[in-house]
Amino acid sequence: MEEVSEERYDGVVRSIPPTDRRGIRSEYTVEVVPAKSSDNDNDEAQTDKSDVGAKDGDAKKESTGGDKDDAGTDGTSTAKNSRRSYEGKILPLRERDLVEVRELVEGERVSFHVSRHLKTNRTRAVAAKLVDTPQHLQDVGLIATVRGAFGFISPLNHNGDVYFVTSHVTNAAESELEVGANVSFVMATDARGKVSARRVKVLPKGSVSFERVGKKTIEGVVMSLSRTEGTILYGRRRLQFDPAEVDCESLEEEDVVSFQIATHVRTRNTRAVNVKFIRRPERVKGTGVIASLKPEFGFIRCCECDEDMFFHFSNVKSSQDQITLDAEVSYVIREMPDKRRMAIDVEVLPKGSVSFETVGEEWVDGTIAQVNRSSRGIHGGAIRLASAGDDAEAAATEDGASAGESAAEAS
Repeated sequence: MEEVSEERYDGVVRSIPPTDRRGIRSEYTVEVVPAKSSDNDNDEAQTDKSDVGAKDGDAKKESTGGDKDDAGTDGTSTAKNSRRSYEGKILPLRERDLVEVRELVEGERVSFHVSRHLKTNRTRAVAAKLVDTPQHLQDVGLIATVRGAFGFISPLNHNGDVYFVTSHVTNAAESELEVGANVSFVMATDARGKVSARRVKVLPKGSVSFERVGKKTIEGVVMSLSRTEGTILYGRRRLQFDPAEVDCESLEEEDVVSFQIATHVRTRNTRAVNVKFIRRPERVKGTGVIASLKPEFGFIRCCECDEDMFFHFSNVKSSQDQITLDAEVSYVIREMPDKRRMAIDVEVLPKGSVSFETVGEEWVDGTIAQVNRSSRGIHGGAIRLASAGDDAEAAATEDGASAGESAAEAS
């Protein structure tokens, strides 16, 4: 024979019993703690009363009659004293006495009635309800493996995969579990120190993300692009991105894009996400000769600009064996987000295709000022350009000669 308290008590689960070969769990232990709110406890106690208890209470009210207020005061005082007498005590809790949940984990807060055996005076917790699960015990993740009756979960906020038994999945059959499924669960540590996932719940696809996306929006240039992956260059860093996630269907290499950086919480790997097309730069071409070479890059002395142009061997269209010092090349200028420029689509040209001189269309007069001779013959010299005064003097001399010729003819 047992007597069950009308009021509910608060407690914290202190130990998790192991299961035997039949899967039956022995008793939990619950430590009684002070209630968070007496009013809530009294309301909950009234809700959880059985029909028999309610009838007994009605009978007592009828029998007490006008002493109703005194009885209520005495009952409240007795309940408070009884609550204080249980605080700090460790009570057993059987798994079959749980309400609404199938199992508990250590550290969870529960509310319950206290049952006292009338002969032995032993007490235990009954009709236990889960009240709160500490945040550090809750987690989400992806199913990493499923092997029959058990598997492993890759958690979002804990290191290492977590073991679970498929019978602990609350909303899906064992045959429905698959690798990559999104799940929520509670971390449990048994008496042997073994950690496992309990109360596993399958979530809708896409509910769990192992990436944290930064708030800053950055600009970069698409360096390479295929159907399955692409590369964005910003500064000196290169980031991978998924072309399927880009809102521009006609994205091309060299396009300027904006993006955010996503960091994987476990591996710390980064990639570009939320990629958006900004503009497509003009393709400006140029020519020059190879001025210097390093193992993986070099510089081009340009015909159209004053500074040498950097290029990387990955951007060479011709065979790399053709890339030698003084080789004549054509290229396309790519402007980076930080305003630096580099040469891409570098291609070797036939010798004599590149000239650093431009020949004007206007003819200019001058006189030979110097001739450089050697045993091998003439090898250059210097020409003095005619000045404006020389041009005027030559014109006057020519006019005087013409006038003399005319006078002679007249005589």
